[in-house]
Amino acid sequence: MIEVFKLAEDLENAENLHALCSLMQTILVMIHDHGLYEHILDDSVFFGAVGMLEYDPEFPNHKANYREFLHVTSKFYQPIPIQDIMIQTVSRLVAPRCPALIHASFDVSW
Repeated sequence: MIEVFKLAEDLENAENLHALCSLMQTILVMIHDHGLYEHILDDSVFFGAVGMLEYDPEFPNHKANYREFLHVTSKFYQPIPIQDIMIQTVSRLVAPRCPALIHASFDVSW
């Protein structure tokens, strides 16, 4: 779907972009599959999925700028920096996916 979206966006094909947006909205709302959500939150897919949502057929003359907002405006930051190198090392060994999960949670909160 991401490749089709990129092609439709390059060709500025509004009809296909609106259809892809409706499809992505349906996937996000109707299909409750944890594995699918994890796939969508993967860095290689996330911005394509968000890009599809920019072309809402309910507002055919308006394009949202979600990707720009996420790239430029929103910033992920660590509110409490972990200075202790031992804690950093242990956390990487015990929970190596932890930073990725934190970033995915940030993406979902958006």
